[in-house]
Amino acid sequence: MHPRTRHRLHASIVAWKSTDGGRSFTAFRGAPGGDDYHRIWIDPQRPEVMLLATDQGAIITVNGGATWSSWYNQPTAQFYHVSTDTDFPYRVCGGQQESGSACVRSRGDDGQITFREWHPVGVEEYGYVAPDPLDPTSCTAGR
Repeated sequence: MHPRTRHRLHASIVAWKSTDGGRSFTAFRGAPGGDDYHRIWIDPQRPEVMLLATDQGAIITVNGGATWSSWYNQPTAQFYHVSTDTDFPYRVCGGQQESGSACVRSRGDDGQITFREWHPVGVEEYGYVAPDPLDPTSCTAGR
């Protein structure tokens, strides 16, 4: 619910908005933005600032949903069946919600983890990844 306008509602399953207390809804965020919106946060002091949590990360608007940030500027993912290897820096591996799979190093070369540290490992969303404890360059992946 909008913190200042009681008839404005937002639903985060798919990003819908109502301006008449829930009698009707219109989409205010849709594909290709990631179809699984899990949470919405509305700034109580500045309601035009909102955050949507999705399978791929979080996106932010500062103008009531007219434009949105990208999740490509943040190394986030929702993993299933997480595993790690024994290397240093260690890798975190797993299938990602709606985004394939990845192994990502726990530490980047430049003081941050960027998209350059993410590598696909050939498993689907709910699959398992098992890094080889004797060879940090090798993984086994499957359902």
